Amino acid sequence: MALSMIATSPPGGHFADAVLSLLPDGGYDLAVGTAEFGNGTTTVHRQIASGALGTTAERITVRQSDTDVVRHDTGAFGSTGTVVAGKAVLRAGTALAALLLDFAAEYSGADRRECRLEADAVRCAGRRLALRDLHPAMLAAGREVSAAGHWGGTRARWPSTPSGSGSRSTRPAASCGSCAASTPPTPGR
Repeated sequence: MALSMIATSPPGGHFADAVLSLLPDGGYDLAVGTAEFGNGTTTVHRQIASGALGTTAERITVRQSDTDVVRHDTGAFGSTGTVVAGKAVLRAGTALAALLLDFAAEYSGADRRECRLEADAVRCAGRRLALRDLHPAMLAAGREVSAAGHWGGTRARWPSTPSGSGSRSTRPAASCGSCAASTPPTPGR
């Protein structure tokens, strides 16, 4: 019997974290654990964040692999910089959008359902609130101007078996992207 494996996933599965912050100038800072190495993850992360925040990609500054700001992730190989880290970015963007809309509604006295994010503002019931003006107002009110997102997406597991059967373990298994086993042909068959 021969066995081969191409390891495209760490034993604990892929995970990623992202932190999105509103900056004093009304732009955004995105911190991700993934490193860019020419595969386009920076562009994708900006696009995902800008979609969640209703802004343009140019308004988002990206910082990568700075563990003083965000946890490391398991790497950008196997498209995980896009898929796994992208989901963390989307979660951070969605959470920050909610913080901005909630505060803008409270600040303006409008119903939250009447507030929409724009490229550099929040519009609530026809009133335009520039993000550069909301930033200091949020800080003065003791509100967060950052939101985090986590994705812990691809952990492989053995199927559970009835207790005492002993046939399979329920502990996490090493994950591999492409595993193959072959048995040499038996002579005469």
